[in-house]
Amino acid sequence: MKKSSLFLLLCTLVCTPLTYASPSPAVNAEGAILIEPHTRTVLYKKNINSPFYPASTTKVLTSLLLVEDLKEDGTITKSTDSVANVPSDSSHIGLNIGDTYSYVDGIHGIMMGSDNFISYDMAVYDAGSIDAFAAKMNEKAKSLGANNSNFVNPHGYHDPNHYTTPYDLSLITAAAFEDPVLCEIAGTPKYNFNIINSGKTLPLSHTAQFFKEGSPYFNENVLAAKTGYHTPAGRTLVAKAQYGDLELIAVVMKSGYPTYFEDINTLFEYGAENFEFVSDANHNVGVKNVSYSDWSAPYVQHALSNKWIKPSAKSYMDKASANEFLTMIENMLPYALKSVVTEYMPTNSTGPFKFNQPITRSESIRLFKQIANSLDLEWPHIEQGVKFIQKDQSQTPLTIEECIYLTQLIGDSILTDTLITN
Repeated sequence: MKKSSLFLLLCTLVCTPLTYASPSPAVNAEGAILIEPHTRTVLYKKNINSPFYPASTTKVLTSLLLVEDLKEDGTITKSTDSVANVPSDSSHIGLNIGDTYSYVDGIHGIMMGSDNFISYDMAVYDAGSIDAFAAKMNEKAKSLGANNSNFVNPHGYHDPNHYTTPYDLSLITAAAFEDPVLCEIAGTPKYNFNIINSGKTLPLSHTAQFFKEGSPYFNENVLAAKTGYHTPAGRTLVAKAQYGDLELIAVVMKSGYPTYFEDINTLFEYGAENFEFVSDANHNVGVKNVSYSDWSAPYVQHALSNKWIKPSAKSYMDKASANEFLTMIENMLPYALKSVVTEYMPTNSTGPFKFNQPITRSESIRLFKQIANSLDLEWPHIEQGVKFIQKDQSQTPLTIEECIYLTQLIGDSILTDTLITN
């Protein structure tokens, strides 16, 4: 499949609006991101370029490197070196020194059981030393575009120099879970880990609640996930889900328990309700934003087609600022009339409106009337806009889709008045 640069196919494709479109969600995590992995389109962001500690989500990168160097007949032994160098309070699945296991079972122990000692021993097995493996981790991260990260160990036990960002971790997760072997391992609910030397079996259960039927966080659309925790990092979690043709990668950092499961499910639900994966006749792929109400669909499409607004991943049901409203109107007006909007644009930190804050309904009525009067629109057109704004008595700020409708109302009014005059 041919991949394009980042773009949203909003102007060229006819949309079927989704009834359950929704505004951008609130998440508890301090850092969070939702992306479509094939185009790297960011669908939700919260502090995505801020540094956080990844904790055991580090193991996603570790396992990606191990799978890329997959040695199906390889055998690993729990070493005295790992016990001496990995802190004793680390997570583990219960192996003893000298226990041996297969290479593939080891990756299951890392991704499902989050065993720090297995991570250590397999990293040394792969690269010869922890420093050499960390160098491979950083090289791989940068090759994926994760340029604001630094990894010093394969397991994520806390080190102040071991950090990443939600954006970087989303790129790493996307690459890791694109690998079918690793994706399958990271989505396995239960697994029997075989200890070769003793013949014993250790039953493993995935630490992510998405795979546990009966859990309030069960999500049949989640394909793969990895949890993480230590005190400085809080709860961290990465996951991949698929809804029809739409694949989604979600990352939350410095969240809590069990809210990090709630956060991921909230992000996936938002993505599934508001975006679609599409391709054009030339097999270019993209993400279509359908985050608008049914009633506003023709207005959104008209605004996009006429370039009053730019394609973006922002929900059309989000609150609009005075800046966004005025910019729409300015883009809609013919060149000779654009100066009408200029006087409302602030030239400094002060101005008639809180320019970058959500615009209230009372403010929007005042602004709409002023602009309509400046354009000499007939009162019935102004009244129609005022009634539309006042239909919601809650005094909640206007949404982007409502501003789009009002902008088209002004444009239609200008056209009608011009035709009547002529």
